[in-house]
Amino acid sequence: MGRRPVVSLRSKARGLEDAPHNALANGGKTAAGAKDRANDRSNDEAGHEAGTSGIGLPKNIFQSLSAFAQQSRLLIVLLLFSAWLVVTFWVLQQALAWPHIGAQFSANLKQSSITVSSVVTGGPADRAGLVVGDEIVAFQNPKSGARLKLTGFEAISGRHQLHSFEMARQAGFALVAAWPFVSGEAVMLVKADGASITVPLAQGRSITALSVFVFTSLAQSLLVLIIACGIFVFARPSIAVTLLAASGIGLVVNMLTNAILASREVMIPVSWISNVGLANAVFSTLFAYGLLALLWHFPSRISRLPFATVILVFGFGVLLTQLLQLFEFPIHAFQFANLLPYPFAIAISLIQWRRTRDKPVERASVMWFMLSIYGMNLVVLALYSVPIILRTPPILPPEAATFVLSLIYIGIALGTLRYRLFDIHRIWWKAIMWIAGGFFIFAADLTLISLFDLNQTAALPLALFIAGFVYFPFRQFLFSQFMGPRDIRLVDHVPSMIESFADVEDTSEFDGRFVRFLRSVFQAEEIGNVSRSGAKTAQLRNNGLTLYVPNLSGEGGFELVGKFSGRRLFSRQDIAVSTGFARLVRTIARVRNEEVRRRQESRDRIVRDLHDDVGGRLLTQIIRAKDDDAADQARDTLAALKEALIVVEDTQSVDFSVAWEQIVDDAKTRFQQVGQTITVDNHPTQTKVLSAREYLNLKRIFQEAVSNALKFGAENSFTVSKAMDEAGRILLMAQNAVSDADPPYQSSGRGLANMKRRAHEIGAQLHCGPTSEGASFRLTLKLTPQA
Repeated sequence: MGRRPVVSLRSKARGLEDAPHNALANGGKTAAGAKDRANDRSNDEAGHEAGTSGIGLPKNIFQSLSAFAQQSRLLIVLLLFSAWLVVTFWVLQQALAWPHIGAQFSANLKQSSITVSSVVTGGPADRAGLVVGDEIVAFQNPKSGARLKLTGFEAISGRHQLHSFEMARQAGFALVAAWPFVSGEAVMLVKADGASITVPLAQGRSITALSVFVFTSLAQSLLVLIIACGIFVFARPSIAVTLLAASGIGLVVNMLTNAILASREVMIPVSWISNVGLANAVFSTLFAYGLLALLWHFPSRISRLPFATVILVFGFGVLLTQLLQLFEFPIHAFQFANLLPYPFAIAISLIQWRRTRDKPVERASVMWFMLSIYGMNLVVLALYSVPIILRTPPILPPEAATFVLSLIYIGIALGTLRYRLFDIHRIWWKAIMWIAGGFFIFAADLTLISLFDLNQTAALPLALFIAGFVYFPFRQFLFSQFMGPRDIRLVDHVPSMIESFADVEDTSEFDGRFVRFLRSVFQAEEIGNVSRSGAKTAQLRNNGLTLYVPNLSGEGGFELVGKFSGRRLFSRQDIAVSTGFARLVRTIARVRNEEVRRRQESRDRIVRDLHDDVGGRLLTQIIRAKDDDAADQARDTLAALKEALIVVEDTQSVDFSVAWEQIVDDAKTRFQQVGQTITVDNHPTQTKVLSAREYLNLKRIFQEAVSNALKFGAENSFTVSKAMDEAGRILLMAQNAVSDADPPYQSSGRGLANMKRRAHEIGAQLHCGPTSEGASFRLTLKLTPQA
């Protein structure tokens, strides 16, 4: 699969300015360019054309739900929260009205008994003399004398304690048989030692007597309901938003059923057992497979395949095989089925990861979702599912596991509010490594206990030893080999920064060089808006797609668009890096300005001394000269001194056309003094303004060319020309024929070397030497024009 061309991030940045805070709040679409949005819309529309919305709903129903959500947001919120209040009130009312014994029990399947795990102070069991640790082997009716020998299944609290369909059937029979004994006025508890205690059953209890898990489950269900409904009602309707809301409702009902189960003592009414269990199973499936289908559609739909429909049908098909006991999964009849979504989720996440490689905002959304979903699921997997599969008590009870799963929606809510979205790249691998480290220690601990029959006290130090000397060094090696340093560090770019600004002569160039330097450091795809007004501090904009940086001068700023060629988002650390660079460059500029000031002061002193001393002496010689030749020489020397002073001051500029006329006139005068003529050939050229240094160097080069022509050239053969070459550069040429007579002077070659050095100082290209015919000597000078 070829790499897609990167869409211009300037258009992305502009498209994000009015976008919601993240992709999910924008209906599962991000500002990845108009083309991508059009493709996503066409994909979604394809699903509707097939008669479904992508989640198995008929087209008209899905559209009706979307329109109703837009038009009746407050009504939907009111209805949902009213339903939650009604269900919660009803659950609490029923739980408080059930007969209660004032004690909690745990199952002992091997001993066919139940054990008292807690006793409520002042309750019926406490007043009857029941204490924690009492082992109960039978129930007996005090009036009729009917007796029930216990199997241990009477205190089963959930499917995590049942490994097979056979155990589930035994638990059902046991609960049905035990309910008449714990629903009357009193129950006789027969202990393992043969003693018995008659405990009256209270018909009603205080709300404070309920387990803390009842209230935490209700509170968490309310929080998940707020998040799911908020996103569903206030986000733009889409399949992704609908799936998220449906999954959230599944978790809400699951937590409500957990609240019912947490309120039990021995058991709940038989009529409630099947209904609560069925609701728990159905909505748990909706939660798990709805979340799996969401990964297929977020941040963009992977293909036109109606995956949501297929995966939901598959999930409820698995549930049906369990409810009807059609097929028993290996290892664990119930927990193994809960692990089936994981391979699909990982495969889908990898596909979404690859699809978003050139879309930094969508990539951040995918990373956030993966961190929220997989982070919490790994905790539940390690502390709840794996111990159950290994036939050991779970470290997390079912209520706590559901509580951890509810944190998925808190993570999604934080991502929806853009909380730390800009820093997701920084915390991503740290969080993954932290989760992997904890999972490794847990796996090592569990393995040592299983293989060597060690207790927890001995196994934990060994697990930590293995993690410290095996896992963590190996993790660091992999991280350094395959990940490398991903953060931009100030210290790594200080040498290149010094090279970039060390040769700046004009301090006004610092702003421009700073823009180019930061673009190269962050490998930004382009420079965005450049303005003369703006914030005084660096800022993240457009969901981290752009980084605003103020100019060094303090007036306005510019935007860097697309970190690492558009593949990453800017983070808060990048703000600190750019601010650090700005501080260092301002220091360099301040030092450079001080150096320029000192140089200028030195030049001013030199100019004053030469002007007042040497200039005055030359002027005196001109006045006192006894003949015209001596006066002319003194005047020429004074003119040369003035030109040198102009270069030292470096405050004047000369138009090229004026400078060229002066150079030509000077050459004509020198040849006329020896009775020769020159030929001048001028062609139109572009304009250019010469600095004092450029003017003087150009003049000295042609003065040296005239001197060489007078020394070694044939008479009346000197030609100068001005033209423009094919590249648009100004082309200056001086040429003379070579004299046949032996030269009266011996050349040292110093003049030619000086000419080349002067040309290099002003950025010109100089070529000089004999022509191809060998009969002439030619000097060619190329200058870059300035419009």
